[in-house]
Amino acid sequence: MTPEAHIGVASLYRALAAFALAFLATRLFLPLHVAGLRARGLIRPNYRGQEVAWPGGLFLVVTASVVFLVTAANGRAGVVLSPGPRVAALIVTVVVLAGLGLIDDFFGGTEAKGLRGHLGLLLAGQVSTGIVKAGGGLLAALAFALVAVDGAAVLVATLLVALMANAFNLLDLRPGRAAKAFLAGGFPLAALGGPAGSVLAPALGAVLAYLPHDLRCRVMLGDTGANALGAALGAAAVLALSPAVQVLLLAGLVLLHWYAERASLNEFIARRPLLRFLDELGRVNP
Repeated sequence: MTPEAHIGVASLYRALAAFALAFLATRLFLPLHVAGLRARGLIRPNYRGQEVAWPGGLFLVVTASVVFLVTAANGRAGVVLSPGPRVAALIVTVVVLAGLGLIDDFFGGTEAKGLRGHLGLLLAGQVSTGIVKAGGGLLAALAFALVAVDGAAVLVATLLVALMANAFNLLDLRPGRAAKAFLAGGFPLAALGGPAGSVLAPALGAVLAYLPHDLRCRVMLGDTGANALGAALGAAAVLALSPAVQVLLLAGLVLLHWYAERASLNEFIARRPLLRFLDELGRVNP
């Protein structure tokens, strides 16, 4: 076996181990985390008025990050293998976006909705946590793009990561919707292998185990989790996809945001039988 093939096989085994370990860790410890959130009064009403533990996304970020580091360890004395600057930048970006979401979760108000609403507040002289999240997310996406790509691709990569993060906030309005979207986009990207696959593997394992709890309204992602999942998927797309495909994906995200500022995504999904079926699949009391 050539050295390149050996590295490829080792990377595949590491990704599978990370997926399995994150899945098992989430199955075992997420219920304890949810109980802890409830004990601390960290609950929010969902769209049906049910009291749901939140933010569950913090657990996913910590679990996926720890599992990635553990499975990247070289068995000799537990030395962590260098993930390379692009993968390191991806992880930092996800953590920063999760932190910005956490700020919005705990300190955000309901005085503005959507990008236009937050921009309106800014023009009126008020800085909302939504603007902090959007501005900070854009800067974090730019920092990632400067490490990951060169030239004109920096603009595409920046917008792709920032808009993908916000898109998951738009999707996270019903139980399981954002998690399903992450799985639907993450598995094909991970299958392409490379750096994106190594980072997505533990996140996919954690989210797959998390999904039933979300669907049963036991826990919700919050902006913490939605931001992190979107940033991870967007950054992984930058690492795995060709520039042309990235531009197409970016165009789709722009269209999604344009529509969401003018109409209801919930109604759009509800009016289309296939989308409604996929959206409600597995959900308790849809």
